[in-house]
Amino acid sequence: MRLLLISPWVVAPPWWFPGTIYRFRRRAAGPYGSRLEKDLVYRSTPKGPLRLDLHLPAGAGRDLPGVLMIHGGGWVTGNKSLYRGLGRLLSTHGFLAAAVDYRLLGQADWPSPLEDCAAALEWFRREGPRWGLAPDRVALLGDSAGAHLAALLGLKAASAEPVRGVLAYYGPFLLTEPAPRGWPRRCQERLIGGPLADPAARERAGALSPARLVTKAAPPFFLIHGELDSVVPCKSAELMACALRVAGVPVEVLLVKGADHGLFSLGRIDPDLLEIDRRAAVFLAAVTAMGKTQGRGED
Repeated sequence: MRLLLISPWVVAPPWWFPGTIYRFRRRAAGPYGSRLEKDLVYRSTPKGPLRLDLHLPAGAGRDLPGVLMIHGGGWVTGNKSLYRGLGRLLSTHGFLAAAVDYRLLGQADWPSPLEDCAAALEWFRREGPRWGLAPDRVALLGDSAGAHLAALLGLKAASAEPVRGVLAYYGPFLLTEPAPRGWPRRCQERLIGGPLADPAARERAGALSPARLVTKAAPPFFLIHGELDSVVPCKSAELMACALRVAGVPVEVLLVKGADHGLFSLGRIDPDLLEIDRRAAVFLAAVTAMGKTQGRGED
């Protein structure tokens, strides 16, 4: 089950799997070329410098929309290279995509991961114009634990300098709901400081739950989740969507039939991976469009 925490479809670099397995992503590519600026330092910490990778759209000009990508891995593992494939894809659609490393639990205590992501967003807006970024056209993207961080950061930014939207793949949004047994539950307990039976841990779980923190100022969300997810049940996306709708925030939910965590499946999924990539790019293009943000309002 732990292998499903890192998606071979959404986040893994194309070179992990040879041959035709990534043909769908090549078919989903946009009109631009792509180039990579690796290992740019965005923050210094007691554990050393933190870096990000920039995926740049060749020939797309200036005033580009941006996407800050936050990897998953249960808050305890993973790194920015997991977004090599998706970052390249987004850059071919004209986005300046930044994949970030952040301090994991075990390297530093909470809220260090969220603080690092906030610092990466600040750096991206400040330094990104050197590569053509329009700093007021930035959206967030994350998968699994990265979706949790992206949601928290998007909600936090809503009261300061807002982001345009949040694209969240199979994220845990209500931590007062117990995770399945095994590795997922251990990760949840590490984040909140103990089992949910502990009153202090349960209180902290509520304080770290994006579904509990939604306000009408939140940016639009697009939630993508496998219906068969055994690591973060799809109920998580449904609860987050309900909270957003109650607050009047535009939200779109895509429940993928036949898909487990990471959109992994040994059979067919519906919609297929090509369509999921297409819909993700459409959402990001809509929320980062020039001028005032337009909510999609689809659900």
